[in-house]
Parts: sequence; C-alpha cells; structure tokens
Amino acid sequence: MKKNNLVLENLNMIMAVSDDSIIGLNDKPFMPWIRRVPEDMNYFRRTTIGKGNNTVIMGRKTKDTIPKKFFPFEERENIILSRSPKETIFETQEIDKNIDTSVMSSMEEILEYIKNNPEKTFWVIGGKEIYDQFLPYVSQVFLTCIHGVFSEEFKDVGIVKIPNIKDIIGEFELLSSKKFLKDEINKFDMTFEVWGRFYN
Repeated sequence: MKKNNLVLENLNMIMAVSDDSIIGLNDKPFMPWIRRVPEDMNYFRRTTIGKGNNTVIMGRKTKDTIPKKFFPFEERENIILSRSPKETIFETQEIDKNIDTSVMSSMEEILEYIKNNPEKTFWVIGGKEIYDQFLPYVSQVFLTCIHGVFSEEFKDVGIVKIPNIKDIIGEFELLSSKKFLKDEINKFDMTFEVWGRFYN
C-alpha cells in the first residue's frame, strides 16, 4: 500500500468494541459495559491525556451521552463537531473556563486545525459517524476489545454496531496487544490493542 497523503501523523482514533461488534447504545446507559469495566475508562483517560497538549474530537451525540460532571474532559482540549451554535449545544450547562472547549461546524475545519497544530495530539472518540468520517485521516487506532456479548441484553435499547471491525483495521497492522483479565471490579476480560497504518 502506498503512503496515503490524507493521513495526519498527529491524529489517532480510540474506541471500545464488544465481541458482538457493539460500540454503543442509542439510549442510557449508552455503553453496555459502563461501570462494569472501569479499567477501560482509566485507559481512555491515560491515553487521551498522554503527556499533555492533547485534544479529543467528538460528535454532538457523543457529547450528549457524557454526564455533565465529566464534561468537558479535564486536561484535554475538547472539540465538538456540530453545525449547531455553541450556546445551543451547552444550553444551561456551565463549562469550566479553564478547559479549552470549542465547537467546529465541519470536518474540514477540524482537519485544517489539526494540520496547523502539529505539536498537538488529536483523538477521535466517537460516535460511529465521526469514526467513519475521520478514519481515512488517522494514523493509529487504539482499540479496546471488550470480551463480552451484549446484543440480547440491550436489544430493546437500540445498539450501535460496527458491521465488521476488520473494515476499520484493514489498512492497519497490529503494533501492540495487552490482555487484561477480569477481576472483582472489572467484569469482563479485555484486550488493549494499538494498530498503525502500514505502507509497502
């Protein structure tokens, strides 16, 4: 594969997916493994904070699933992709002015911002449409494999699936893989994988 000129070296994607290809739910609790695998959220926090100067990118729907007490994410710049004005998105929510939070109206605007800030590391955190849009541009995918199945348990809520995870990682090679075994707090085994684009 020849080098893809679209790829931005400082743009990554981070997601969790279950064994039955679920990445989220359309209603509460929004993630079927929420509170069941706190180590996944710890990993998300550690990874997206990194050494500082990091930015998370999300869609409006993803922002709305995050409890107000956790949003915006601390120690990271927060960017929301939405055509709605910032005042509409946040409504009565008070935003910590010490956390850089902004709304950008197009993917092109965000990509230009990423190109103009090579010293920053950017993380696409969802949801599905945002993953689909940004996939051609990311250099690495940080994937948490939740080893559980949830389709039957949440069939009445409405599940969000990736039809085939290989469609995401098809242009990538596995750089690292670390297993995490369930314990008293974490109810499912997990595998933390990092995939990087490969070029011939």
